Amino acid sequence: MKISIIGQSPSYAIKKDSRSNIITPYIDKRKDKLTIAFKCDSLALKERTNEKIFQASIPGYNQEKEEFYECYLKPLWETNYKTGISPSILISSPDKYVADNFKKSAYDAANDMGLNCTIFSCKDSSLFFSRLSEQLENNKKYYIQHGKRSIIFIDEPEKFLGINAADLSSRINLILDEQDRKIINRNKNADTIAKFKTLLDYCHELPDGNKKGFATTFIFSTKYPHLIHPDFRDGKMSKLYFDFPKNENLIEILRKQSNNIKDFDISNNKIKNIEIPQDTLGAHFLKVFVNPNQYVGAYSSETLGKAAQKACIKMMEDSIPFPFTIVFADIISKTPRDISGEQIVKYNKIKNSFIKKSDKYEELIDLKNDGMLDDKELKALEQIMTYEKKMGQHFLSKKNRGLLTPDEDEIFLKLQKRYDNNFTNFDKETSEFCPSIKSVAYDGIQLDYAPFGNVILYNGQFGRNKSILWAESSSEDALRAVLDNLGLIKKQKQFEHVKFLQMSKFDGIEKIPQMEPIFVCDAERNMIYQMKL
Repeated sequence: MKISIIGQSPSYAIKKDSRSNIITPYIDKRKDKLTIAFKCDSLALKERTNEKIFQASIPGYNQEKEEFYECYLKPLWETNYKTGISPSILISSPDKYVADNFKKSAYDAANDMGLNCTIFSCKDSSLFFSRLSEQLENNKKYYIQHGKRSIIFIDEPEKFLGINAADLSSRINLILDEQDRKIINRNKNADTIAKFKTLLDYCHELPDGNKKGFATTFIFSTKYPHLIHPDFRDGKMSKLYFDFPKNENLIEILRKQSNNIKDFDISNNKIKNIEIPQDTLGAHFLKVFVNPNQYVGAYSSETLGKAAQKACIKMMEDSIPFPFTIVFADIISKTPRDISGEQIVKYNKIKNSFIKKSDKYEELIDLKNDGMLDDKELKALEQIMTYEKKMGQHFLSKKNRGLLTPDEDEIFLKLQKRYDNNFTNFDKETSEFCPSIKSVAYDGIQLDYAPFGNVILYNGQFGRNKSILWAESSSEDALRAVLDNLGLIKKQKQFEHVKFLQMSKFDGIEKIPQMEPIFVCDAERNMIYQMKL
């Protein structure tokens, strides 16, 4: 047989996603030769470039932007991604600069990957749904023509999806300020809320066949998440809260602001000292001095940016031998904090009410264990598990590289316990569930064939008969899973010689071809059925 290699050199032709280093060859098998061609995946390359640009465009908030990109943005353009698409995402921060940065970067990243991005606004509430319906129909056409999803960006959703005063006071213990009350008093929109709740049930689905999906995800941005109707906050939206800039996030914002000035006048030699080195006394001083404080208040990013610009200009205009941190500290010390201590307390309460929620996974698991989980809730549970498994994969990768932060490590420990330290049964490229096996007591194994489906397997006759594969879980799904994954099961030493599959009777087992009773009952007096493998 002749072997030839065509295409680019393997060193320049790497096919991988953003989390994989696997080189994927194309293999052409013929009778007389084996041809191996290494192909460069331009989409994967574009995606890696896109992610780098997205990461660089947002100063600070490293954990948040990684999770936002991996778990919310990336699935929108991955055509093989089957689960975990959010119908809507709520970006919230008391600092407008932070929220706007995430929103703009999300728009640019999605637009670069070919998604149809629209900034939607409608001042006339009576025309809101008619215009939104037109946009959704356009999004559907876009998907049919191009195979790409759409994103609709909407600012200040509390103005049309907001809560009324009675509901707010009964759910959240907050002292409302004047601006809050203005928004609440305008909210006479029960019909809009009802329609939007229904819309978020199917807007993200694909418009295939008779489905009424629009392949559309909404991204909302607000300073007032506490004013959004709780029906949305609790079940219809993926919620992302970005706190006031502090510590490293604050330093990164200052660094970006000063770099903007430096890029503007790079020829000026005096500007070379405009920098904030990591882990220096100056950086630590700024963190302590500028961080938000409930007693004295906080600086908004806008105010910090103006102070950074003044410091840069002062260094350019005057011959000052001091580093940037000292000049900036002098200017910011004379600048009033534009966010009061009372506002800090209020925003902390908002944050706690916004992110402090019962663990939805545990809620749904309890319902499942009680036999009360409907199809819609099961889908929600699968989406949560997909998201958390992806997050676990991400944290595991960072931990192996020594990059896991203390906060991330705490979350990772929780996920390790929840999923038995198993983050390998989701395909990295498609995010689809991959069956996996783990050992259980008494020399058995557990085959996880779906996010919430598993079957326990032993050798027959209490482990003595190596030719029999005994399935402890009896259902048609379990039977199909065993047959579909028989190759994986036989790789286990205790099952490599199995010739028969046995399981207890379940409803409909007699209709399955080749499944026949052996006229022996299990301990609960259910007939045992057998199939030759």
